[in-house]
Amino acid sequence: MRPTNRAANRADRRVAKNQTDKRMAVIALRERSTGARTLAAAASDERGDVAWHLVRNHVREGAELRADQHKSYDELVGLATMVRNDHGKAYVETADASTNQAESFFSRARRAEIGIYHRMAGKYLDWYVADLDWREDLRRVDFRSVGERLLTRVMATPVSRSMAGYWQRQDKRHQALVGWDPLSGLGAVPGR
Repeated sequence: MRPTNRAANRADRRVAKNQTDKRMAVIALRERSTGARTLAAAASDERGDVAWHLVRNHVREGAELRADQHKSYDELVGLATMVRNDHGKAYVETADASTNQAESFFSRARRAEIGIYHRMAGKYLDWYVADLDWREDLRRVDFRSVGERLLTRVMATPVSRSMAGYWQRQDKRHQALVGWDPLSGLGAVPGR
């Protein structure tokens, strides 16, 4: 919903009746080290089960997590040591609680939506996010090395059945196109 020109005519976009069900969330894990890696997933909402699955399957045991006070991250408490930021009080409460790594990824993702893609369709958001986290991880690598890595992986990867011919609007166009499902193999979540 685009805001109208005059402030008096604008609807409050935070109210449920003024929102659509098309809005999606991106959940990101960022490693805080030299050669840091990024893992991001698209979800219908900032959901605890998606965050739980990402941390359970992709975070090394003994790692320390940093997150804001969103309720979906409450479920992560038993998986790893957590440091939480309450952005209502301060952006960073203690020196070791910074979430700037993830926030910088989200900032670049918003700018990419405006400047590179112009629009990110929710149906393909997971592919956009996968491209962005790949770019994020390789942003300080020289172009030749990036090109070599890309070419090596493209040549070693079989034809994607979900991408082959998608522009031809064949019947398979109506199938769900998911590049990476963060909940695949989730099954029953312990404690739920």
